[in-house]
Amino acid sequence: MYRPKMVRNLILSIALLLTPAAAVASDDLIMGWIEEIAIKPWNLVAKAKLDTGADTASLHGKDITRFIQDGAEWIRFIMEVEDEQGQIQQYEIERQVTRNVKIKRHGDKYQVRPVIDMEFCMGSQVYKTEFSVTDRTQFNYPVLLGRNFLNGLGLVDSSNTYQTQLRCEEPIETPDSEGQPTTPETAINEGATGKAAVI
Repeated sequence: MYRPKMVRNLILSIALLLTPAAAVASDDLIMGWIEEIAIKPWNLVAKAKLDTGADTASLHGKDITRFIQDGAEWIRFIMEVEDEQGQIQQYEIERQVTRNVKIKRHGDKYQVRPVIDMEFCMGSQVYKTEFSVTDRTQFNYPVLLGRNFLNGLGLVDSSNTYQTQLRCEEPIETPDSEGQPTTPETAINEGATGKAAVI
């Protein structure tokens, strides 16, 4: 039996195949169900799953530690990303918490997750959205973008991947097999609301 999510994806794929090119506006963004993004301000390149069946965006974080800084709640967590050689590299990230959200998965108890604001590059644009931070080790992709972000952005083609190309104005850095960014000075980058360091 088809699930509602599978039916939606099938309908979208058929619609994209049957829609004449002239019917799609030149400024409409066509995205695959997997895209590469670069997390700002550190330009950490990660694979993101675009899921119109999910409500919110989620970011992979291990060893999440909450702490207070200047009277505000912050978190420190480890994010793992895959480099160009397929090796897993770890980054320690600190960000200010904007709110906390209760998430209930099927058959599990409610889980309170911290939510942070993050900017990222996808294609040629920089976007900002809220991410709940949780351990996504059991999933294939460290980043999930849900419909709260995708709504009105463009079309998600569930039959294709990597339909956009990272080309934001700032250089995009990908860690090499030694666990170092391609530019040495980016090993530790501090921003107004956070910090990331190679570990």
